[in-house]
Amino acid sequence: MALHQELRYGNASDPFSVEYNRRKGHFSMSEDHMHKHYELYYLFGGERFYFIKDRVYRVRSGDLVFIPGNEVHKTSDTGVPNHERIVIYVNESYFEPLQPDEAELLLAPFHGPHRVVHLPDQDKLRIEQLLYEMLREIQEEAPGYRMAVRHAAGQALLFAARQSAAYKQGAPEDTVSPAAARMNAIASYISEHYREPLTLSGLSEQFYLSPSHLSRSFKKYTGFGLIEY
Repeated sequence: MALHQELRYGNASDPFSVEYNRRKGHFSMSEDHMHKHYELYYLFGGERFYFIKDRVYRVRSGDLVFIPGNEVHKTSDTGVPNHERIVIYVNESYFEPLQPDEAELLLAPFHGPHRVVHLPDQDKLRIEQLLYEMLREIQEEAPGYRMAVRHAAGQALLFAARQSAAYKQGAPEDTVSPAAARMNAIASYISEHYREPLTLSGLSEQFYLSPSHLSRSFKKYTGFGLIEY
């Protein structure tokens, strides 16, 4: 059974909710995003820029992305059309029934050093089987489907936590282009000095870029206009 282009489960007040999209063509989020709940993002296919807090990441098919609560984030187009993704949003209330060590395990990736974890093909296949089965349950709404969705979401969070823990031990952080790295540095500087008077001309001088180039590049790689950020 083919999946719909969009699927939803739950809402922001529930312990967890799910959002799935399969988009054709080019797409960038129109607004920035910041909320209290945690966000587990998985890209089935395509390629995205994902800006989180003060850094841009290039996210590819088979990548898990961990977004903590209360950190600004936004996805944007890399120039590669078409993408398919799922997001599991998790509130603090999800962890309350768990044992302390269980909650700590599931929360660890959101507080760890790696926002993006690249899965090898074997693990990519495993998580996609789990996620697609959960999405079929959401779409078909067979008797007991909510129980199946809760179970699958828990499995997905556990799988992601284990992958993140293993990733810490060896895999290097993905590299970005020199231009993206420069925008990361500018975003980090703004984040650290936002209480001070900042201007486009001042930032341009500090980072040795023309104002127009800085403005265009910042928007391209972060998804934010400079003043907006």
